[in-house]
Amino acid sequence: MVHGGSDRLLAAFLAGDLDPAVARRWKEHLRECERCRHAVREDRDGRRAARLLRRPAPPGLAARVCFAVEMAAAGRAAAPWQAGAG
Repeated sequence: MVHGGSDRLLAAFLAGDLDPAVARRWKEHLRECERCRHAVREDRDGRRAARLLRRPAPPGLAARVCFAVEMAAAGRAAAPWQAGAG
């Protein structure tokens, strides 16, 4: 396999978008090419790490954030040190 344009092929391979014959040739190429094999390994490791780091937000987080933003905005509008200043 020639490396010209291999980035597109690599992306399609990783996404599972290659037709079976091309995917088979790509797998054969990976056995021979350390550079492409390394790129596949890095992509898979990155995807695995992203899956491990992805956590659902705790229940009520959105409401607490909204409340904190509203309180901060209200505090700026009528800060205690500004009361009665004029």
